[in-house]
Order: sequence, then structure tokens, then C-alpha cells
Amino acid sequence: MEPVPTLEAIRTLRSMRRLKTRMIEPEKVRTIIEAAGRAPSGSNTQPWEFIVIKDNDVKIKLRDLTVRGLEVYVKSNLLIPKDTMNSYLTSNDPVVTLAKSTDKIPILILVCLNRKRAKRLTDEWAVLEEQANWASIFPAVQNMLLASRALGIGTAVSIFPLFFEKELIQLFELPNYVKPAILVYLGYPCSRFSEGKRNSIESFVHENRW
Repeated sequence: MEPVPTLEAIRTLRSMRRLKTRMIEPEKVRTIIEAAGRAPSGSNTQPWEFIVIKDNDVKIKLRDLTVRGLEVYVKSNLLIPKDTMNSYLTSNDPVVTLAKSTDKIPILILVCLNRKRAKRLTDEWAVLEEQANWASIFPAVQNMLLASRALGIGTAVSIFPLFFEKELIQLFELPNYVKPAILVYLGYPCSRFSEGKRNSIESFVHENRW
């Protein structure tokens, strides 16, 4: 199958949270990671690190952290009414289902920031450097998502395990200069790709000033 053209991949890129357990071909995983590594970054620091997770025991531990993080997320989410939290956590909502089936996903990638490699600015501008570093990480994540879509592979991202960052760092034995950024799920989707609901550009584009 030929890769999907870039603009079509952008147009039909959406979170695919119902994923098959079918394993992804190694060459496709490599292509996806290579695409992520081609992203632009500040001063070409390339501060990303990718942990590709295949081991079942590690996946189970990550699933447990993710489900605990989901519970924290739901309790702190202003968009979820307090009186519906328990029912939401036991529902078949795709977000809940994916978190609980983290160990069944073929490939998981924990994207991290290598702060040692990214170090550029003095301590006086540490806050700005933090912003600049994340601005380097997320183009790599977007490349990963788009390359996956081009190859017919569904993706979703999650911050849930980040609620337990210390345990996440311990699980993956990350050095103290590496900070976890986001968890990416990869798998063949159970449904077809389609355009997601998005606002028109007129609702958020400003010219010259607000």
C-alpha cells in the first residue's frame, strides 16, 4: 500500500483509540521513528529520546500507572461533572478503554526530553528555555503521528502516566537529565480514518493583533 499523501494525512489525522493487537512491522516502526527524528529543533539540538516499549511485563506496569493517572485526570478535569466521575471511569468511553488496555497495544513510545542536550540558555532565562525545549519536542511527536497515519497506523497520545512521573522515571530507569514528555500509542485501527471535527480557521485566526 502506498503511503497517504501529506495533506491527506494531515486532514485525516485524529486520535484512534480503538486499536488492534496485530503487531506493526518493524520496518514501519523504524520509518515512523526516523520521521520523528527529522523534525526541526532549536539550534538543531534534537533533544528528544524515544523509548519503544514492546515487553509485556513493562506494558502491564505502564498500564497500571496509566489507569491511576486516568483517575487523577478525571478528578481534576473541569469538563467532567463531579457526579459523573465514577460512571465515566467504568464506561466504555474510548479514552477509558484505551488506558485500561495499554498493555494490549502493539507498540508504545514514551517520548522524552533530554535536558542536557537541550541546554542552551543561562539560568536567568530558564523559563524561556523550558518553552523552547518543548517547542522542539512536539514537532517530533507530530512527525511521528503523521508518518503513522501515512502508513495506515493509528495513534493516540496520553499524559496519564505523567501524573506519576517519579514512578514512571523509575520504571524506565531514566537519568536525572531526561524528562518524560508524552506517551504515544501505535496500532492498526479498528475503524477507518476520517476527518475529525475541527473549528473553522476564522474562529481562531487574528491578523496583526488580537
